[in-house]
Amino acid sequence: MRWLVGVLIVLAVLWCGYWYAASRVAAMGIARVTAAVAARGNEAGCGTQAIAGFPLTLDVQCAGARFAGSDMSADLGQIGLVAPLYYPGHVEANLTAPLTFNAPAPGLAVTASWQTARATADVGLNGLSGASLQLAALSLQQSGDSLRLPFRNVSAEAAELVATPGTGDDYRVTGSARDLVIEPANGQKLPVLAGAVDLSALKFGRTLGTDIKQTLRSWIANGGGIDLTRLTLFLGAASVSASGPLTLSSAGLLSGTLTVRIVGMDQLPDIMEGIKPGTHDRVAQLVGAVSAFTRPVKTEEGEARETVLNIRDGAVRVGIIPVGRIPPLKL
Repeated sequence: MRWLVGVLIVLAVLWCGYWYAASRVAAMGIARVTAAVAARGNEAGCGTQAIAGFPLTLDVQCAGARFAGSDMSADLGQIGLVAPLYYPGHVEANLTAPLTFNAPAPGLAVTASWQTARATADVGLNGLSGASLQLAALSLQQSGDSLRLPFRNVSAEAAELVATPGTGDDYRVTGSARDLVIEPANGQKLPVLAGAVDLSALKFGRTLGTDIKQTLRSWIANGGGIDLTRLTLFLGAASVSASGPLTLSSAGLLSGTLTVRIVGMDQLPDIMEGIKPGTHDRVAQLVGAVSAFTRPVKTEEGEARETVLNIRDGAVRVGIIPVGRIPPLKL
């Protein structure tokens, strides 16, 4: 029995040393980052900083986080990083509002607030294997006499983005946003938006690697196959959803065939007129032409029209009718 007690004592001492060493590594890492920023003529730091969480987690708290450069500055209420020592490689970050960003030269000033902002990352020997971001009650406000960004206010009830290994050797990305309200800088009125995406990068591998751009280039060189399970955009009472196989070329151009379903197709001219005045008649003509290549179907959102989009190097057609072009994705 005494040997068991002795083993437990040794393990406890080793764990204490493990936690202390991890806390020292974290402190030195923060110091190195701060010094590197200062070496470039910028300033970064915390109003107050603390490392806690003993014995199971490493909990780094940075209240009053600030970055100041020659042409911009940013202030954040608080950053909290939690790394469970019993789950190596997993890190969770919780951000406390508000975030203010100022760039005086271009006259840019943005304030962001939220109820919840949580991000996670999983890192292994082969690099980043997964990440997520969750936001609740998000609000972005642009202030100043001259609005440099195309919006005045943006708000969303919730938004989420998740990247994680999928089935087999595929890699899956999902995302969603609810009750997205955008107030354009020009005063136009947009419908309430929502959206969701679920796609898999085929034969991508189970990690994003240590150099994500290089990992993407290697995947594209091996075919760049994408299984778009679903992409849905809600514009007020109307919605557009798409699904199907795609490929991405080294030039960033998409090709493939998508099945598209449109709910409230007859409302699109009025919706687009609100978004961009003067487009009603042109959109109405396009809707009328495309309707000839659709068929009625029933969906969860109601009656819809279904058609097939043929995409080749970014050029999109419905039947023989060209309907637009998808710009190249920059990697």
